[in-house]
Amino acid sequence: MTSKIAYLDGLRGLAACVVVVSHFFQVFSPSVFEGKPEIAHFAFEGLAARTPLNLLFNGNFSVCVFFVLSGFVLSWRYFHTKDKIHIYASALRRYFRLAIPAALSVLLAYAVMLLGFGFFDDIRQTTLSSMPDPFLANPHLPVMIREALS
Repeated sequence: MTSKIAYLDGLRGLAACVVVVSHFFQVFSPSVFEGKPEIAHFAFEGLAARTPLNLLFNGNFSVCVFFVLSGFVLSWRYFHTKDKIHIYASALRRYFRLAIPAALSVLLAYAVMLLGFGFFDDIRQTTLSSMPDPFLANPHLPVMIREALS
């Protein structure tokens, strides 16, 4: 018995990549994300927003796919072995495997805020994105550390 289902892990990875693409479109081409023709910058945006092409950059759909697949993939080994140690070991490994990149991304965001490199308002004025400014938070180190570890 294999401990992983590779094609479902691959689909989860693809869903995670779509979320990244979704954030890009939400900031730089918001008409594709929001479906508002009045803020379109390119001819393809309206078509992409109203057709199944939307699945290529729909972060909300991809998050749902990711969570459903994760629930199946992460519990699959337990249901085949009925050994609870897999659940505990997996949860412990998963926390540290995910906490390290999460902490690094929070520290990077902290550095960007501290150094004043968050130029989101300038970008938003050009692209007309309605995404809230992620750099408006007040960068306090204890808050950032708590966010990184939770």
